[in-house]
Amino acid sequence: MTSQIEERETLLAIGFWSNRLRPDLPNPRDLVAPFEPESDRGRIVGYLRGASTIEVWRGWSHCRFDCGEPDEEMGQADLSDGLWVWPEGLAHYIERHGVVLPNVFVEHARSHNFVCPPMTRGPRHYSDESWITWVRHRRGPTRDI
Repeated sequence: MTSQIEERETLLAIGFWSNRLRPDLPNPRDLVAPFEPESDRGRIVGYLRGASTIEVWRGWSHCRFDCGEPDEEMGQADLSDGLWVWPEGLAHYIERHGVVLPNVFVEHARSHNFVCPPMTRGPRHYSDESWITWVRHRRGPTRDI
């Protein structure tokens, strides 16, 4: 059974990519690496896809790898588990392109047996500070937030 996460007013953003309005965000191509352990990749994908929708946008996303995945499959929503928030298409990057996520997120999902808890509240503020910090330090000696 999945325990409820104490929902935060400010959600920790993860998996948002660089664009013309936010060039400070990462490029997913920079985060391709072996998933450790590989057996958790599918579980993380399930966790990401099993989250609650908290925001729906007017346009579709697109794959930054230009792999041919239809934009409709990449989604147009932000999903959350009450602590973290991510774009609907993040699971695609993990599953198809081998993008990795911070260990702190993987451990969080593992602590819930890879079953995303339901949300009880709607949209909140997002903070991408820890996501940007992890990406910047990933190439150095520190590989986690």
